[in-house]
Amino acid sequence: MSSIRLITHKSKTELNLFESNSLFIYNISSGKRNYRLLLPFIIPVDGLIEEMFEDPLYNEIIETKIFQRLFEIPFLGGLSYIKENNNVDTRGDHSIGVALLSYYFCKKANLRKNVERKYVSSALLHDIHHLPFSHTMEIALRTQLPEFSLYKETEKILYVQKDNKGRSISGILKKHGIDTSELSLFNQKELRPLLFGCTHNADTLEGITRSNIFFNQVENISENLPIKVLNVILSKRFNSRASLKDLSVLDEFWILKNKTYRDGIYEARRVLYERILAFYLFELCLTNELIENLVSYSDRDVFELFPDLKNKIKYLWHSINDSCSVSTLAQSERYQEYYTSPQESVNQKISKDILKLQIQSRQFKINVRELISSTNIPRGTDRYSVKPLITIVDVHNNIIKQAEKILEFDMLEDKFQYIAKEMDHFFLL
Repeated sequence: MSSIRLITHKSKTELNLFESNSLFIYNISSGKRNYRLLLPFIIPVDGLIEEMFEDPLYNEIIETKIFQRLFEIPFLGGLSYIKENNNVDTRGDHSIGVALLSYYFCKKANLRKNVERKYVSSALLHDIHHLPFSHTMEIALRTQLPEFSLYKETEKILYVQKDNKGRSISGILKKHGIDTSELSLFNQKELRPLLFGCTHNADTLEGITRSNIFFNQVENISENLPIKVLNVILSKRFNSRASLKDLSVLDEFWILKNKTYRDGIYEARRVLYERILAFYLFELCLTNELIENLVSYSDRDVFELFPDLKNKIKYLWHSINDSCSVSTLAQSERYQEYYTSPQESVNQKISKDILKLQIQSRQFKINVRELISSTNIPRGTDRYSVKPLITIVDVHNNIIKQAEKILEFDMLEDKFQYIAKEMDHFFLL
């Protein structure tokens, strides 16, 4: 049995990380390892965190080198470096956060142990495939290496990769009576259980709350909102029987999600910075023959290979952020509204100095006249819907030239045709 020591802090002084003090530090000693977890919620049941860490299956997964890599990949990828922090929350923090929400859900719902283990294992492993810089490099991979499959990389990690003790994830799961193929992360979203398949799922609850703290977009959200939402789902009122009180909790999260994407992730300068960084990182990894084993690397590994990279990223962001040349031209839910003829190109030059950048993001809307008619994927008549939002921004060509100089990457302007027109189909969470 592991010896667990839990200390919880909510102190802006100690965090020294974000302007908001809504992240909680959990210092946990488990076996020979000490963890300093950053979580955006508090589990309201005494001893539940210790209990989860004491489970031999979850403990063994977390202890593997394969999982430990996630502690060296910042949660928001390239965007994590736009703030100069000594501490950055990671995909490891997030994965354990989702696992804790799942464990809480299972215990409150009195689910069988074998079901709980499938759910919590799925939560721990749902981001196991993340590349260095998280989602950032995926932007370039879609156009430059379309045959690259994160699904296949996930299978390789689970079934083939072994840590320094010779353990594979599938072997660990099998030892504890779990068939890897039965994990929820291998199911199509509409076939996943409520905890992972609904609009307000554990992964999204954790990730959006965490992202909002980073961007500090909404200061007065309800304390412990992820737990409050799970309690609504656990009450079995997550359907047409939902009360006004329940709906207000669910609506609050949906509003938070929309603002986090609109004002945080998809702010024009951040999008431009992340896309430029994505193509630069891809070329860097391709030129140095890292692509084949990319899922084995972390940010720390890449920084060790390229010692000047961290400073380049810092100067790239400051160059873009300090410029007044990025301006939003228009926003629309309908792509066709921008064009008078089909021949016009998304990245067409409107002068010799200005390029157009298209951002296709998502809006998270509430259909106030609808109650919840489905507990899974939102459909047209559901209360919670996701709609596309096209934004066109002006980018002065001198920003691209500055980026080329900072990154020492003279191919960047040629790549801008992809940077400008690439559609954002990937999901943060």
